[in-house]
Amino acid sequence: MDYAQVKKLMAAQERAKLVQTELAELCMEVCLDNIVVTVNGQLRIIDIRADGQADVTHTEFLQTVAKACNLAIEHAQIISAEKMKAV
Repeated sequence: MDYAQVKKLMAAQERAKLVQTELAELCMEVCLDNIVVTVNGQLRIIDIRADGQADVTHTEFLQTVAKACNLAIEHAQIISAEKMKAV
């Protein structure tokens, strides 16, 4: 590998680090059946809350929370993939 290739590789690594930093700061919010889930671009759940109309005693409440989390993560994955394409 010559110097030019090494330089290109190092530049690509720097761009990838910058995108990862941007993704950490990016937050997506999804609302499903009055459950709101916030996920960052690194696919970490930042917040889960039920708005005033959510029935937290409902037997399917935890299933709804899980579905909302999965939906939020899917959205974050799409955004992350689009940003990483630029690298």
